[in-house]
Amino acid sequence: RHKKIQEESARFQAQHADLLAQYGGGYLAMLDGHVVDHDNDLPLLHARIRAKYGDEPILITPLTTNPTQTFRVLGARRTVVSS
Repeated sequence: RHKKIQEESARFQAQHADLLAQYGGGYLAMLDGHVVDHDNDLPLLHARIRAKYGDEPILITPLTTNPTQTFRVLGARRTVVSS
């Protein structure tokens, strides 16, 4: 799981400029290098992602001007978010 999120983080960083231009802030969820959802409301985004993908490791990250994020694993289900 940790390795999968690290790989997704690298994909996010490689695409950061394009993602920022396209989505302009808020939060996004990535799976296999593709944005699967985005929202300005993190709890709503998280709920949709968990409903659709269950416990699959999906990168959920804020889209800020800084492409480098610090990731941590939260909760019993090991939900990953960035800060």
